[in-house]
Amino acid sequence: MIDRKKLFILTIVIIVAGPAMLINSPISYVPMVYVAFLVAVSYIYIFVASGFFHLDVESERMKSCERLSVTDYKINIENRSVLVLPRVSFSIILENEDGHGVRRYEYDFIFNPREKKEINLAMSFPHIGRYRVVVSKIKFCGFIDLLHLKKNTKWNEEVFVTPKLYTIQNYQVNTTNPVFTVNYNVPYKVKGGEFNDVREYIPGDPIKNIHWKLSAHSNEMFTRIINADAVSGITVFIDFSYSEDMDYDRKLNVYDCMAEAAYACGLYSMDNDYGISYIYSMHDSPTYFSASTPEELGDFIYSIPKSAVVEKYSIGFLMAEYLNAVICFDNVIVLTSNVSLATVEILSEYRDRGKYPILFYIKPEDDEGLRDKVRDMLHKSGIRFFSVSNAQEITATLGGLK
Repeated sequence: MIDRKKLFILTIVIIVAGPAMLINSPISYVPMVYVAFLVAVSYIYIFVASGFFHLDVESERMKSCERLSVTDYKINIENRSVLVLPRVSFSIILENEDGHGVRRYEYDFIFNPREKKEINLAMSFPHIGRYRVVVSKIKFCGFIDLLHLKKNTKWNEEVFVTPKLYTIQNYQVNTTNPVFTVNYNVPYKVKGGEFNDVREYIPGDPIKNIHWKLSAHSNEMFTRIINADAVSGITVFIDFSYSEDMDYDRKLNVYDCMAEAAYACGLYSMDNDYGISYIYSMHDSPTYFSASTPEELGDFIYSIPKSAVVEKYSIGFLMAEYLNAVICFDNVIVLTSNVSLATVEILSEYRDRGKYPILFYIKPEDDEGLRDKVRDMLHKSGIRFFSVSNAQEITATLGGLK
């Protein structure tokens, strides 16, 4: 498909050069010379006028801001020449680390000589992560819009968008055996504790608990298991795998929901002296993490993957592997956008042992929701499950659970 500019040029060439070549006389080439002269003058005019064009952006210069917050940008643009700029267009773009534009604000003006304009832009930041606010190439159009020049700009600003904080009010965290001792690999604060056994190391286990001698002899990493009093806590299973038909914005919406819900669970656990741990798949490897301070929790939230196509270590595999493990607390929260019958069956068996699972199906706003068979099985199993679109719905649900 030929664009408008190429089609216009091709049409002019055919109209002007075609008859000239057929007639083949000096006078027949006059229109072609005139068109070439017009194009050259137009480009010279644009080039000279663009040299006097000035653009400057002022902002609050925030290094970081919370998701969904708004920052004001003041855009000052000026034509410092005595020439008229027929048309100037540019964009202010919010793009991620991969260069994908998340927000785009288009501007198009015609400037008179010595004219100044001021634009106040209130930009919102819809997703968590590191972003840049940039000005696109400025497009200067000539007397004919199809003839134009583009000029690069140097201004850009980095913004680190942090999770929006939601508060859980009164989620009751239970423990099946709060009196007796259990085998527990201590990632959280536990008073005392004696070495009892070992198990295979899982990425995220505290380095201080690694059994270095045994690991050296066996050429595999092993972690010490500590005999300690049972600790009430929450284990959050996070599913970062997405279906192939999910577009970019929907993926980020699901990611934001998971990250903010995981953050809220961690802060609530620490405020109430509960244990908190996370199990997920990262770089095609099952990963375990436990935070003991808000700083560690924040670093974890910023480092978790935004998307993944996970086949080997799906959410079903992670739950089947670790729901019965000593590293898993009795209260389990599952955050996923993929719920299968196998997943429900695993959670049902976990609940039958007196545990406390809660399933959150995270769906985009236009999603149809859980399949009928999955929903019916969840109802029969007695598992508490909720379809949500954002972290606020999750924290409100947990805050109301007693």
